[in-house]
Amino acid sequence: MTEGKLWAITRWLRRDLSGMEGPDRTQGFTEVLAVLYMLPFVLISLVWLLLVTRWDTLTAHAGAFALLTLALTVINQQQFTVEFRLVSGGTFQLISSLADLLIWSALLVFGPTMLWIVVLSSVATSLLDYMQQRRDRQAGGIWLELSFFLQGLGATTLTALIALAVYEALGGGYPLSSAHLQDWLPALVAMLIDSVLPGLILLPLVYIVSRAGGVTLTWRGAWGFMISVLGVSFVMIPFAILAALLYAHVGPGAFLFFVAAILLVNALAHYLSRATVRAQQRSRELARLEALGEAIIQAPPDLSTLPDLLTAHVGEMFPNDRVEIRLFEDQDETARFAFHVTYPETTGWAAPGVWDQLRAAPDDYLHLPEAVQSRPGAVVGDALAVKITPARSRPDDSTPRDCIGGIYLLRPRLYGQAADSRVAAQSLAAQIGSALYRAQAHREALEHQRTAQELALAWRIQSTFLPGAVPGVPGWDLTASITPARQTSGDFYDFIPLGEDCLGVLIADVADKGTAAALYMALTRTLIRTYAVQYPNDPARALQAANERILLDTESDQFVTAFYAILDSRTGQVTYANAGHNPAFVLRGDEVQALSRTGIPLGLFPDAAWQQQTVTLAPGATLLLYTDGVTEAQNVQQAEFGEARLLDAARPAPGTTAQQVQESILEHVRAFVGGAPQADDITLVVATRT
Repeated sequence: MTEGKLWAITRWLRRDLSGMEGPDRTQGFTEVLAVLYMLPFVLISLVWLLLVTRWDTLTAHAGAFALLTLALTVINQQQFTVEFRLVSGGTFQLISSLADLLIWSALLVFGPTMLWIVVLSSVATSLLDYMQQRRDRQAGGIWLELSFFLQGLGATTLTALIALAVYEALGGGYPLSSAHLQDWLPALVAMLIDSVLPGLILLPLVYIVSRAGGVTLTWRGAWGFMISVLGVSFVMIPFAILAALLYAHVGPGAFLFFVAAILLVNALAHYLSRATVRAQQRSRELARLEALGEAIIQAPPDLSTLPDLLTAHVGEMFPNDRVEIRLFEDQDETARFAFHVTYPETTGWAAPGVWDQLRAAPDDYLHLPEAVQSRPGAVVGDALAVKITPARSRPDDSTPRDCIGGIYLLRPRLYGQAADSRVAAQSLAAQIGSALYRAQAHREALEHQRTAQELALAWRIQSTFLPGAVPGVPGWDLTASITPARQTSGDFYDFIPLGEDCLGVLIADVADKGTAAALYMALTRTLIRTYAVQYPNDPARALQAANERILLDTESDQFVTAFYAILDSRTGQVTYANAGHNPAFVLRGDEVQALSRTGIPLGLFPDAAWQQQTVTLAPGATLLLYTDGVTEAQNVQQAEFGEARLLDAARPAPGTTAQQVQESILEHVRAFVGGAPQADDITLVVATRT
């Protein structure tokens, strides 16, 4: 057993102890019991180590001893996670490091005397963890850290001594210098013993801790623990033979270079692992948000199943967090909707006063970097509280909205910062707000004529998917409008923040009208927005991913034309993909450039692909996006407005604002149509580089 694997296990035990239900004395009992259980192993290993220590070796190689101790301590603070996908569809995570490789490299060169680096590194790691715990005001105290220290020292040192005894009995020597494969067998046998034996020693302790926490350790759980102990180290530690051969045949310099390489690779794996975990968390959040949105759409509109839906989804969305979702009961309009959802289930996670702070916060979220869990006996973590506000009844409504509830995420230090999930939490809050609005509108529909009210409800819900306001972008003048032909619309537009200098601009048209088109529009808008964030520099890939998901989730004959562009506000560069939509136009003076189709509409064929192109807007140039409701608008003689009239109405004079361009187009359309009824939705997006 190695130091690196042992500290991964102790952190796993710390997580279970910190989340344990029941009084603090139960947790304290398990800590004391762990100390008493490991104490005999520690005494035996220390006495044995003293007997086999060659002090002359330690003195002769004091410099190497100090460097190896420091290197092992650094590695113990840089664990990395390896995730395996199971055949059943689930995942299994292993937390490990290259500490095993470092320790056995030293043992095969200098012998059991070098196990003192494990002892000193255990002391240093325990002190660092304890100081970090006190600095973060975490619960646990000296007994918890002492139990972890004894587990590491007892299991690691004793099993290594047993493995080295077997190694010597099989004829192994120090340093290992034979280049013949058959002479490596004693070392491989010893490494196998050292990898498996610690799990057998610690398994009874894991069983005791699990029972104290009210959890029954099954055979499957025991195997999972043994696999966690084995980790990926057994695959790596045979390379310690290479380190010993380098020392014997090349010299100490080559050995130290090998140690430096271990440190570098372990650090790289540590940081890549952290980045991978964050990416997996974002992917998981997006997937669960999409699933929750579909479930809310299919759920009864009276909100009766919303708490159950949230309970079923938030656990998978934020698996490492303590989550609390609360709807305040003192809101007149939402009192009947009041609910309280927690994960894992308990009375609540937010500390007293957090909800009042959230209500008073000027922003729609509150970051609490040192939040204390309200339950006793739990660790401090990084917390995020996000407001739940009612959905807007109109897309152009910019009035402030009351905070009617909140989402609270408490993330233990081990799993990073809750602020990393702010976008997902805000999207979840928006979904809840839309669901609340949907339920409120449903009550209104039951009080009036059902058919007419359902159509109005559909438009109000659909309007919540449109941007509440046009974003302000330095160096650009933006405006947008939509005029539905009926009470619901199949057209939509969106502005998607993609970073400090980039903005996604989307306009689309469902090939239908009425309620069905509005529902299809809602699904398409959510998917394109989701994948636009996932592929912030690749509009063609975002459309392709959305197309695959549309075909997977629906069985409709409808399709969507869309024009999606990524606007770089700093350079004026526009990268776009046109999915069967009307060509956008770039206007500058008398110059006109059409941005034509780069692929077919969405929702027609799987495995479809789109090309993307790039154009740069100079200062004073205007990008005009529209739907066919503009160019195909008909007068009483059934003549169409057409692209030529559109360009004449849109061509801006110097100093003309985007709003003025939009108003000019709409006025020309109204004048041309006259008394003829509006046949299709009219949507415009105008972007002028100032």
